[in-house]
Amino acid sequence: MKPWIFAFLLVFIALLFGQLMSDRAEPGVSNTEWSIQAAYMDACCCAPACPCLFGSAPTLGFCEGVTLINIDKASFEDVILDDVKVLAVYRGGNWIKFYVDESASAEQTKAVVKFLPTFEKFFAIENVVEVQNVPISIEQAEGSFKVSTPNTTAHIQMMRGQNGETISIANLPAPSFPAPPFLDHVQYKTILLKHESEQETFEHSGTNGFTAKIKVNSSEAH
Repeated sequence: MKPWIFAFLLVFIALLFGQLMSDRAEPGVSNTEWSIQAAYMDACCCAPACPCLFGSAPTLGFCEGVTLINIDKASFEDVILDDVKVLAVYRGGNWIKFYVDESASAEQTKAVVKFLPTFEKFFAIENVVEVQNVPISIEQAEGSFKVSTPNTTAHIQMMRGQNGETISIANLPAPSFPAPPFLDHVQYKTILLKHESEQETFEHSGTNGFTAKIKVNSSEAH
């Protein structure tokens, strides 16, 4: 075999192997560099504290609720996502919706929805049934946190422990839960957790809620 033919075959095989590996990549997972620093709030139908975060089964056998990612600083695929707010409404393993604040541009909206399952695989891109830009309202008072969109409300109240102190839990979530480390986790319970749409509706109270911070980048995630 002539040397140039052999070299051509080697290049062709390398390109084919690269394409096969690319096709096998997980949906929503990007190999680009990224970073995120954000405030995080979650409220779900489980009893406090949500057993899913400890690697146990959900209280009701399923977990539905909302997650707010209020981004301080983030970048993904050359798109700056500073100050973008996203409310994810979900029934775990079944469906998920992303409500992006109306102040976000079309480019930011597309990028942030693609970005979410990159740093938290719970937000599986193949389960997305709706993406909308809507007004997101956040109200905070002493021991109270409320986030709402036109069809969703999550109002949570801080739980107190010994001597009236906040209840904080370190080193969550367990390795089996597909999320980045929750920093400064503070335990809450729901006053009202409600979502209404034509296809999906739920309402809960007295269930799990928490606030935390996340700070992670692509090099730490791998």
